[in-house]
Amino acid sequence: MEVNYLKVKSSADHRVFIEFYQNKKRYRLFNGSKINIEIHPNSYPIRRRKEIGNQLTSEVYSLLTKGISMEMLKTSTHIKPNMSDIDYIKVA
Repeated sequence: MEVNYLKVKSSADHRVFIEFYQNKKRYRLFNGSKINIEIHPNSYPIRRRKEIGNQLTSEVYSLLTKGISMEMLKTSTHIKPNMSDIDYIKVA
């Protein structure tokens, strides 16, 4: 699985998002809902959004290094962050 470096970016209206490519497909995440976590950087004041965006980046990176693809997360609502190896096996 091919993943490039995750980047925290902001738009002209100060909305923060992370952007990365996985298997030649671009992903832009504005919050943690796709990976079943409660991180919403754009609900914070503008000065803290980049900091919270870095936390979101860390969580996404940890999932991707475990071998979980964004396509797997789309199709399965049973995969959640910080699951043990036994829980992953049960889901499979």
